[in-house]
Amino acid sequence: MSDVSEKIARQDRLLAELSELAMGVARDLAQQVSAAETAQDAAAAASAFHKVGRAVRQTIALEMKLERGRKTLDREDGKHAAGARDARISQRRRRLRAVVQRMVWNEAESDEAESLVDHLDDLLEEDALDDAFADTAFDDQVARLRADLGLPPAAPDDEGEDGGPARDTSHIGAGGVPPPTAYREQPPSAAEARASPG
Repeated sequence: MSDVSEKIARQDRLLAELSELAMGVARDLAQQVSAAETAQDAAAAASAFHKVGRAVRQTIALEMKLERGRKTLDREDGKHAAGARDARISQRRRRLRAVVQRMVWNEAESDEAESLVDHLDDLLEEDALDDAFADTAFDDQVARLRADLGLPPAAPDDEGEDGGPARDTSHIGAGGVPPPTAYREQPPSAAEARASPG
C-alpha cells in the first residue's frame, strides 16, 4: 500500500471512530434529557445534545466531501491513463502503417497496392480496439498484417530491429535486378576518351 493510500485509510478510520464516539455521547445526552428531574437540567442536556449532534453531522459531511474528492481524483487519473493509452495506440498504429505500407508498395503489383493499403487501414482500425494492441510485439503484428494482406512472410532483413522501418528496396526491380535507372552512369576511361572521335 502506498503512503497516500495509508493516509487515506487512516483518515477514514479516524473519522469513523470520531463519528461513533460522538454518537455515543449523543445517546447519553438523549437519556439525560429524558431522565432530567428539573427543567434546567433538561435544558442543559438538550443544549449539549444539540452541539454534539451538529458535530456528528459535520463529521458525516466531511466524510462525504472526502469521498467525492477521491472519486474526482480517480476520474482524473482515469482520464490521464486513458489519454496516455490512446497516445501509445496512435503511435503504434502509425508505425505499423508506415512499415507495412512500404512493404505493400515494394512487393505488391501497383494496381493492387492501393486497395491493399486501404485494407491495411481497416485492419489497423480493428486491431486498435484491442486493449493489448500497443503492448503486443511489433514484429508479430507486422507478420500477422502481412499474412492478412496476402503478402508472403518477410525476409529476416526486411525489418529493422524491433520492427523498425523496412529497408528501402524501391531501387530493385522484378527478379532482384535493378531497373535501368538504378545504374549509375560511369565516366569514360582515358583510353576511351582518346579513342573517341572529336
